[in-house]
Amino acid sequence: MNNFKAEKRRPHSCSESLQLPEDITPEMTENPAFQYPHPYQHELAHLKPLQKSLNVSAPMDPKPLGETECMIVTNLEELKDLCNTLMTQEEIAIDLEHHSYRSFQGLTCLMQISTRTNDYIIDTLELRNELHLLNVVFTDPSILKVLHGADMDIGWLQRDLGLYIINMFDTGQAARVLNMARHSLAHLLQVYCQVEADKQYQLADWRIRPLPEELIKYAREDTHYLLYIYDKMRNELIERGNEQNNLLHSVIQKSTRVCSQVYRKPIYTDGLYMELYKKSKKVFNSRQLAALKNLYSWRDRIARVEDESIGYVLPNHMLLQISEILPRERQGVLACCNPIPPLVRQYLIEIHNIIMEAREVPLTTAREVPLTTVSNPIPPLVRQYLIEIHNIIMEAREVTLTTVSNPIPPLVRQYLIEIHNIIMEAREVPLTTVSNPIPPLVRQYLIEIHNIIMEAREVPLTTVSNPIPPLVRQYLIEMHNIIMEAREVPLTTVSTPKIKEPSMYKHPKYNPDSLLNCTHDMSYQQKYQDLGNTPCLLDPTLLKENPTMFGNSKENITILKKKPLLTVFENHSPKEFTRAQRMAAAITATFVSPISQYLPETKDGKHEQVFNNWMLMKHTAVKRKETPPTPATSSGPPAAKRQKVEVKDTGDLLQPFGKLKSAHGRILGKDTDIETSRKKKKKRKMEEEGELQLEEVEEEEEPAEDFTPYDYSKVNLNIFEGGTSKEGKKKVFDPNAGMRRRGRGSKVYKPQFSTAKSQKSSTFGKMDKSQRQQIWPK
Repeated sequence: MNNFKAEKRRPHSCSESLQLPEDITPEMTENPAFQYPHPYQHELAHLKPLQKSLNVSAPMDPKPLGETECMIVTNLEELKDLCNTLMTQEEIAIDLEHHSYRSFQGLTCLMQISTRTNDYIIDTLELRNELHLLNVVFTDPSILKVLHGADMDIGWLQRDLGLYIINMFDTGQAARVLNMARHSLAHLLQVYCQVEADKQYQLADWRIRPLPEELIKYAREDTHYLLYIYDKMRNELIERGNEQNNLLHSVIQKSTRVCSQVYRKPIYTDGLYMELYKKSKKVFNSRQLAALKNLYSWRDRIARVEDESIGYVLPNHMLLQISEILPRERQGVLACCNPIPPLVRQYLIEIHNIIMEAREVPLTTAREVPLTTVSNPIPPLVRQYLIEIHNIIMEAREVTLTTVSNPIPPLVRQYLIEIHNIIMEAREVPLTTVSNPIPPLVRQYLIEIHNIIMEAREVPLTTVSNPIPPLVRQYLIEMHNIIMEAREVPLTTVSTPKIKEPSMYKHPKYNPDSLLNCTHDMSYQQKYQDLGNTPCLLDPTLLKENPTMFGNSKENITILKKKPLLTVFENHSPKEFTRAQRMAAAITATFVSPISQYLPETKDGKHEQVFNNWMLMKHTAVKRKETPPTPATSSGPPAAKRQKVEVKDTGDLLQPFGKLKSAHGRILGKDTDIETSRKKKKKRKMEEEGELQLEEVEEEEEPAEDFTPYDYSKVNLNIFEGGTSKEGKKKVFDPNAGMRRRGRGSKVYKPQFSTAKSQKSSTFGKMDKSQRQQIWPK
């Protein structure tokens, strides 16, 4: 009964569809490139949509996914029952799950079919040889099949299962006709069903068995809501269309065109690598193109032999990188792949040989490659506007050649197809993205600019070390917009932060006035004089007694200006300088240029005190206190007493410092100087503690006038001369006496320092007590 029902509704024109056209001979079918016509070409050509599908009807809300019955078909009996059930339906939704990563052609792993009330999941791996029973349902024109994006599904059904579809409605084509924002199924579910689809399992391995619950739920969502989406989109197409339902008929025609496709097994040709080369938008030379061609051929051959996808053997981006770099070593080939594919490791020697052969190809530019290797299909817009393009060309041919001053360059004729493709791609760019119009001069000299560009394109590409990254080419418009927005930002000065330099008020050494000035410049001595109201006169005392140009009196001197326009003699308030700076300024004033010795001497002795600044200062040394020897250490001879030093006071020595104050506020050069006061305080403190000895009481403070320099002629020089005897030599002072060892001649002993952590200072090792005493005398 079931088989009779299926035969009754079987298309009557099947025998006609299986017949070859009259213009095809049996010899033509033996060619590997021969493509058989569609077996249901007659039904597709005479298909008429059902009247019910051309009218507006209320959409039927789908049941919740948890309340809908789901049946998993895994055997032949269940498949037959499903076929009988589907024959009674008017609309069904179909979808496929495919695996293509570990197979050259791919595998159809799962099929989902949904009706208005039930969901069915068919295991196509288990029932691969029995699914031809569904062809009766799929080719029935009275049953509408709803699919989304069926371009790939149609080929998979024909390749793996031998199934064809007649009377299909593609919701992906309907989304394009309705000009929706996106054409994906996830977008349609969100717009019409308010369902957020989880597409993380789209690339899952559908070969695994048993299927997890997550994969089953994902597979059911693809077809469970599809019939409801069809109802909504059909009504929207009818409402937006005209009286003839032009939009709905357009979707049906496009869907029928998709059903008319015939699966063709991929065949390798020599020009296939150029399609990958054009999509990459890279610029290769002849060696790189030879490597790309041979590696592309090797990848296709290995993928067919190993039954793996070309993406598993060697992905496209790795193939392009190896062809571009052309590594010399085998490790360089592996370095271009991350992660390294297993088959690349297995066939590494063969890949390396291909690269080395490509490196021996003569180096030429990519423009010298014949155009016959470039497979450029006719663009769809060219087919659409072919008549208009032909009319433009015919009008251009009628223009007299005398009006053209520049003939067509030969290279333009040679690469005319490629130039035309570039122009067609440029015409598709929206005009709103171009913010800068073409300048008039560019239009005027367009031919000359084009010639310059063509000459630049002939330059060998090997001279360019930095190629344009692919992502920069992809997002070029967006990067250009960012740059143009940045150019519109108003220019403002950027204030750089000031560097904090040390101030001259913090330390006197940063004050330039505290440094020695030029030997010929004496102006710094008068810097702190009050020159506010005094005229700028020449000092007659600095002149000779009988000059040739000036007289002896001040009357002969002419006043030029009371105050010069530019002068360094400015008034400085004492508050601007610290005490240390004022002391440094006073000390600086004592340094006088040596040129002053050539000045004339005056009777008042004005310049005589200048040379007194360089005389010896007052002796301020304090005599060291002598401690009497203790009974325990008085075995040796008593130490010789120091000779008393007589210090004489010369009052003229401190004359230039008469008004200079010390750091403690005391005036230098008087009886109450800092050294005298310090000595008195120390003596008073020792008297209070009772430690002052009798020798100190007898000692009297000598006046500064009794100072005499030490006479070195009274020093005993025998300690430096020595004698001829051994005893005399022992008395000679030898600073390296303690550094020598016994039995090693005059070799000086080098101390060995210990760097142990427990010792806080360096010590001499391998030395006895006597040697250390000789090195460090008491």
